[in-house]
Amino acid sequence: MQDGQENRYISEKELSPGMSIVMSKRIGLMGTARLVREHEREVSKRLPVRMIRSMTAYDEELSVDTEMEIAAHFDVCDLREVKEGGIWRALWELAEDHDVGLTVDLHKIPVKQETIEVCEIFGENPYELLSGGAMLMVTWQGEAVASALTQAGVHAAVIGWITDSRDKIVIRRTADGVKVRYLNRPGAAATE
Repeated sequence: MQDGQENRYISEKELSPGMSIVMSKRIGLMGTARLVREHEREVSKRLPVRMIRSMTAYDEELSVDTEMEIAAHFDVCDLREVKEGGIWRALWELAEDHDVGLTVDLHKIPVKQETIEVCEIFGENPYELLSGGAMLMVTWQGEAVASALTQAGVHAAVIGWITDSRDKIVIRRTADGVKVRYLNRPGAAATE
């Protein structure tokens, strides 16, 4: 896509309960690179130089051309780039745009350890961090889309599914069982 174009496609098909939500790449790459560039001196006191170099090179991973090409070969009903507000905002908007609910498994949302470490330094939430380059796709063919992306060299995972309620649920598996968290409107605090 050209710069300035909206990286979002919605077909005329409605989303249905049971459809998979696929995510490409990892959350927070763009936000991580920006934080490291803006605060390199502070970051360099806490993280190894090799790690800092790899984080400032994340911009190379931001093209969504492969995702757009692969999505065209599948029945993808919604395709959108994860940008400002991170994955939480993108999921909220996805559900609101289609008047559906969703359930997402927190542990399936791909995030690099480096992003988590940088977020800890600056008190940021990696799930709300600028995530340009990561894409969400909704389809009945979730595993096939994730597999095609992976074969093309793009990290991808099925992170959740569409539900028939309006609830936006994030589940987290712990030793004590499954914890449920409700996603709130972007900018509002989440509840458990």
